[in-house]
Amino acid sequence: MNVNDDMRRLNDETMPRSYQRRLQRRRRRQRRRTLRRRLNRLTDTSFSIIPMENQDSFGELKLPKLIQDDEQDSKGTIIQHSDWGLVERVKQALGIKLFEKLQQSFLGRVIEIASKIGDIKFSGKIFHFLMQRRLKTKGSTLWFVVDSQPIRFSLREFFLTTGIQCQAVDRDLQRKGKDLVKEQYFWTQGGQFTLSQIQNRLFRKVEDGEEEIEDEEKFCLGAVVLTEGILLTLSCQEKIPADRLEHASDFDMYTAQSWGKEAYVVLSSCIQKMNKKTWLKGAYDVKGFPIAITVWALSAVPVLGAAFGKRSNTSNSDYPLIFNWESTTAPSFSALVNFVKRMNNVEAKTIIGDENSLMTLP
Repeated sequence: MNVNDDMRRLNDETMPRSYQRRLQRRRRRQRRRTLRRRLNRLTDTSFSIIPMENQDSFGELKLPKLIQDDEQDSKGTIIQHSDWGLVERVKQALGIKLFEKLQQSFLGRVIEIASKIGDIKFSGKIFHFLMQRRLKTKGSTLWFVVDSQPIRFSLREFFLTTGIQCQAVDRDLQRKGKDLVKEQYFWTQGGQFTLSQIQNRLFRKVEDGEEEIEDEEKFCLGAVVLTEGILLTLSCQEKIPADRLEHASDFDMYTAQSWGKEAYVVLSSCIQKMNKKTWLKGAYDVKGFPIAITVWALSAVPVLGAAFGKRSNTSNSDYPLIFNWESTTAPSFSALVNFVKRMNNVEAKTIIGDENSLMTLP
């Protein structure tokens, strides 16, 4: 305790009791306001965490309502469409040298993640478990509750989990002095082409007498197939929106876009539409890149990671989170629910990592 603290305590003790009580109440209110400001800085505009008026700490939180307002867990089957087999097919279509150029773009991270798929599994049950514990909030940021504790999944958590490019790269730097594309490929125009049609153009064998597809177009086709087929598209028969193919005729421009952010927006928008009617279907589709949520959950709720994952001993960095795991398992839904119920005072990390050190995404 310093001199200022000693003087303040002495002054407090020599004051009338009535004034001391008023001063104590004022300081409690100041502490509550300080706690509120600190917590709200950690959240976003989707909601505010507000300490209850009779609390000097934030042990009890006033949270938004759950999407599912009862505590009954219902089973569900998740249909997700990330086709990891496309990586090998694109590699065979491009050849080793051309594929290496693809790896030098943001897709290198996607290809690196693909090498772990099999050991790292998408768990539809963990995903469904979290969906039934989602809070009703506004905006693209998602909030869930595990054992009465809120945990956040935002664009920041998506990036920390996957490492996939979430900000556009300097386009002039990416272009490297190249001229603007004068003519677009026919399949990039009008938003009339499905992923299946674009795959057919890249993968089909050239018949005798047909002209070979040029390398530049192969680069672009390969980039679109991996981006749409793994990160974004619901199914091969869904037409790709025109704005997502705007730069697809220029490989450097296309791969300079913030496709990680787009994948997060697609995933978040899909989840925001889910409600109790979704669970009644028994099976439901998920757009985007849902494995990011199930891997993030293992770190946000450490007991889940300890039970359903095995940490890697070779990872040299804390992030991306997905490379911190050597393998994960996919538990049954009943085993998952019963496991959480048996645990007392489950630790949950509301926001992973150091918030101040990552104010903007790399």
